[in-house]
Amino acid sequence: MNLEALMQYMDIGGTFVVYALIACSIIVVAICLERLYVVIRCGIDGEWLLKQTAVFVSHDRLDDAIQFCDKRKWLLAQVFKIGLFRSHCSREDILDAMSVGISDSTRVLEANLSILGTIAVIAPFVGLFGTVLGIIQAFNDIAKHGKTGIETVGAGVAEALVTTAGGLFVAILAVVAFNFFKSRIKRMIGEISDYAARLGELLFFKQAGLQFPADLGLPQKSEKGN
Repeated sequence: MNLEALMQYMDIGGTFVVYALIACSIIVVAICLERLYVVIRCGIDGEWLLKQTAVFVSHDRLDDAIQFCDKRKWLLAQVFKIGLFRSHCSREDILDAMSVGISDSTRVLEANLSILGTIAVIAPFVGLFGTVLGIIQAFNDIAKHGKTGIETVGAGVAEALVTTAGGLFVAILAVVAFNFFKSRIKRMIGEISDYAARLGELLFFKQAGLQFPADLGLPQKSEKGN
């Protein structure tokens, strides 16, 4: 669609409503790009991070482990740091503290998604509002010029439906983006929760002076004093 055709559609649908839909579409695209950046930046290699942390923990280098996690911008690393700060506490206290960090991570990842959901809901109604205004205008023109032929009525109604189509397009875009990010974030939070639980188990076995379980995939000896 060229610029001339776009301007024609704007005149047909009503400048205010069309501008509102264009603004909504820009917001949707902006949020998609911003959330995509956050998801990529906060992406994790949990297995690698857990094993690197385990090396420090197994040699009683908790301060080094905390500094190591602090240098990583991953959300999982920040959750690990919370658990490492409380390595002297009980396993339940460690997991409870990390659960707070996981909740914070969820808020970070889901920021602005509510705006996508809101636009997905209201965009069709904004388009319908523009259609109603267009139909009213079409019938006003009919009454003013006295032309009631099917060509006149059909053209006016078709023109009025432009904003409905625009509203549906914006809504579909917002729904697809919302569901994509919701699904991706749910998977990320699940991974963070899983690795946090494994770190809690690691700290528990270290605190008890026991060998790390083989199913953790970590160093098998907890060597105190090394």
